[in-house]
Amino acid sequence: MLALLIASASCHVKPKKWAIIRACLENLQKELERASEPRKATLSSLVSIFYNVEFLWHLCEILYVDAVPGDIVLPQLLEWIRFHFFRCERRATAIIDASYISMETEGNGAESEPEYWETMIGLVLQGQLEATRALLRLHSAAATEPFRSADFILKTMPTFSLKLIVLGSFHASTVGVPGRLLTHWISLDPLASIGFQVPASLAGFYCEQISILLCGDKEAFSEVKGQCETWYQYMAAWLLYTEPTVKSFDLTFHAHQCIALFRGLDKLNTTDVIILALLEADLQKVGFQGSIIYFQKNKTELSF
Repeated sequence: MLALLIASASCHVKPKKWAIIRACLENLQKELERASEPRKATLSSLVSIFYNVEFLWHLCEILYVDAVPGDIVLPQLLEWIRFHFFRCERRATAIIDASYISMETEGNGAESEPEYWETMIGLVLQGQLEATRALLRLHSAAATEPFRSADFILKTMPTFSLKLIVLGSFHASTVGVPGRLLTHWISLDPLASIGFQVPASLAGFYCEQISILLCGDKEAFSEVKGQCETWYQYMAAWLLYTEPTVKSFDLTFHAHQCIALFRGLDKLNTTDVIILALLEADLQKVGFQGSIIYFQKNKTELSF
């Protein structure tokens, strides 16, 4: 199925195939909820297949269909990560809702939630800086210097919008200017420039860690690697704070570096192999590996 989608890919095809696959997946999930027991196994298998196809085709559209001026690919990659790895965002919403209730009834800050700091680090790795600031402000010590400094760094970090590029607000020759500003900001030492002082406390440690992550510090990233479920999540986060203007043809190099930091090439599953093949523009391999996924999901049915 994935091979057929890639073969027919065209930037003139509307609506996007990804949206069509998403609609099919939602219909299958509704059918699964009301299905009788004998049909549930088959429908569950179909849901799994369609989810994999949606996940991979979404990346295909980013890399091969929805090209943007200047080949600025990272904003779309981050959207892909956020859409399919949404646990962190959901946790943040739950923490915010719970903290408002807790502050009104018990006067506690959001740090009383068990996954408060872990969620905040996850948001930083996905580039969701406004959500990170929202969680910081809910800490009972939000008015202290470490939190104020961390919030200042989050607030002043340069960003650029993919929407401006798509709408033509940036000419292809100037599309890299916002990215160059961000790259320059990363090359500075924002902590030193504002006289960042970290007290000997757990909260101060995490505030410093967040700020250092924004500077693209390699050691800091290695400490939070476990927050990323996959090597490609880690790759998107690392590039955001080290090489935000990365081009699609450079992704292969970064992919291999991140794979080495995780389990290595020998430990890749089929989905990992397909994603790497997409980054390497090896569409023949993508089609072959996609067929393997389909066969694995249906080998029991095929045997009868």
